[in-house]
Amino acid sequence: MKNYKRRKRLIPAVFAVLLLLMAAGTCLFAWEVRQDYEEGLKSMIGRLYEEDQESAEQMMGWLFEGERGGAVEKGEEALTALGYTDKGAEYLYEQSRLYTFSAGMVCVEILAGIALLILFVWMERLREEREEELVRRIRSGEMAPAASGREQPEEPADGGSQSDGAVQPEEPEQALEYEIAKLFERLEAEEHYLQEKNLMTQNFIENIAHQIKTPLSCISISQERILEGTEGEARELAQQSLRYTDEIGKLMKRLLDIGRLEAGKVIWHREMFRMADLLEDCAASLEDGTERILTMGDREAEYYGDYEWLKEAFSNILKNCLEHDASGEKITASLTQSREGIKIVIRDHGPGISEKDLPHIFDRFYLPEKTGTSHVGIGLNLARLVIEQHFGTVAARNAEGGGAEFTVILPAYSIMKTERI
Repeated sequence: MKNYKRRKRLIPAVFAVLLLLMAAGTCLFAWEVRQDYEEGLKSMIGRLYEEDQESAEQMMGWLFEGERGGAVEKGEEALTALGYTDKGAEYLYEQSRLYTFSAGMVCVEILAGIALLILFVWMERLREEREEELVRRIRSGEMAPAASGREQPEEPADGGSQSDGAVQPEEPEQALEYEIAKLFERLEAEEHYLQEKNLMTQNFIENIAHQIKTPLSCISISQERILEGTEGEARELAQQSLRYTDEIGKLMKRLLDIGRLEAGKVIWHREMFRMADLLEDCAASLEDGTERILTMGDREAEYYGDYEWLKEAFSNILKNCLEHDASGEKITASLTQSREGIKIVIRDHGPGISEKDLPHIFDRFYLPEKTGTSHVGIGLNLARLVIEQHFGTVAARNAEGGGAEFTVILPAYSIMKTERI
């Protein structure tokens, strides 16, 4: 930091010195041109005057009048007539001091230009180093305490006060650091607040779910006993009530599962299995799943992961497809295996997902505007959490020709052991 400031202060000084040197060289060059011109003119007039005074007077008249007319062409003819080539004037110039000094000035200006170029490159390199240093400090977290740890200024002598109680840096780089540090403090405070809020919300959901589980179990047992002694329409109503009770129980389980996943309380039991077997188990656990869900592709594709949790994840995706596809066509689950992992593409033939809902389809408690069910988006959120814990990805889009398409990519695992995440 200090070296950067010291080098930065040198830049204007070096630049000023180079400009002064170039200005001095230009002045010296102009003075030398004048001296050489005067001496050459005096020498030429003097020699001509010794030989022919009348010609010397005519020459001075031409010089003072400044009219050259066709004198240049006549001069070239005279040089040729006297036995010199058309390069004679150029040769005489090269033999003069003016040529030597001009060549020297050109070299000096080239060197000065190179020096300015080097200075410019150096300045750019200093700027890049400064930016790299800022990035390094940001990534390492050194910027975060800068604002809070900055020394507080003394009270102003006139009784005034600082606007925010902190020293305001004067240099642009320090001001940038200061603003970044304040931004980091604000972001850290907001992140801490959101973490606490999410934790409180999750604890509240878990407590509610646990409180509901016991009375829900009692209701379920009571309904089963009612079924034993009823027939006809009353029995059908009791069966329907029992199904709804089971749905509430599954909803409570999903909420608890989400809480366990986000709290890191899940112990993952990884094993090798065929992905086709898992998808078929998912289909068997869903109503009409065996008849409507078709597994395609590489049926021998194997994966190393937690079977039960992945079964829960894919069951939720397939269940979502069944609920939104009333066409009666097969819901396909296509498998593709490569060295990088397994790709599973699940497609239905329903109305698809609206462009507005598509970015939020995996968000928890998201309610689509147009939906024929009362579900609140817990199943797909749970599926995403499980897949991400396996370092995979899940995405949804509208398939060509209609329907929704879910693509899951699970990376291959080389370490086969039980892990706790």
